[in-house]
Amino acid sequence: MWKKLFISAALCCGVVGQAVAAPLAAIETTAGTFVVDLDAERAPKTVENFIAYAESGFYEGLIFHRVIKNFMVQGGGYTTDYKARETRDAIANEADNGLKNLKGTIAMARTSNPHSATAQFFINVKDNNFLDYRTPTRSGWGYTVFGKVVEGYNILDKMQNVATGAGGMFRTDVPRDAIIIKKVTITEPVPVEAAKAPVEATDADSTANDSNDAAASVDDENTEADVTDEAADANDAEAAAEDTGDNPIVDTKDAAEAITGTGEVLAPDAPSIADKAEPLPK
Repeated sequence: MWKKLFISAALCCGVVGQAVAAPLAAIETTAGTFVVDLDAERAPKTVENFIAYAESGFYEGLIFHRVIKNFMVQGGGYTTDYKARETRDAIANEADNGLKNLKGTIAMARTSNPHSATAQFFINVKDNNFLDYRTPTRSGWGYTVFGKVVEGYNILDKMQNVATGAGGMFRTDVPRDAIIIKKVTITEPVPVEAAKAPVEATDADSTANDSNDAAASVDDENTEADVTDEAADANDAEAAAEDTGDNPIVDTKDAAEAITGTGEVLAPDAPSIADKAEPLPK
């Protein structure tokens, strides 16, 4: 189904023959698979970095070591025995790209240094506006969003509800039963014509109707249901944004610090979200 979503994006992109600037990443874990639409247009360096790690097999066998219900799930930094893998050089923070840390978005974890993100990432399971870019300062840079979940969000819901506790060097928030990344598969952008090719090959006599046939094939099976689910998720995200009530994390400052590190978030008492301790969401 995630491949059909990719073709749909290609057909909606516009002019035939143009490349689609939105690769997909299928993140397969022991809890299930979810698919992320990578925004290479608004976060080019971050997407390039993520794809490089994914295609090298870096993420295979790593865990989601930090899971906080109603906040985020973070992984991509440690093995099941809590050993960190050697990473590439850190990349520049692109959080000023206009993308927000809304429910279902994927962002880079980092240390308190705004430009320290390497491999660790996190997925927001609630609107976390306090993680957004505000000013080009150490405390205002925020966390770079570089895509959004377009399929399998139910897996994230499953992950955020697992039992957690201490593990390795982390005092809290580590899943009791390890959630391991099995593989991250990248589907690169393809020309719209390529997306239509299967239809043309099976019905040479209906060349004039290729676009309609391709669109119809994408609408088959569960695509419409997926779109409906997406709309529901979007509504949930908006509702979460309006809800300024309970914050399971404590307060924004604590939550932020939590992302940083050990993390990588930035919180007084909360463990950081980052790498080895990359701060907040790192």
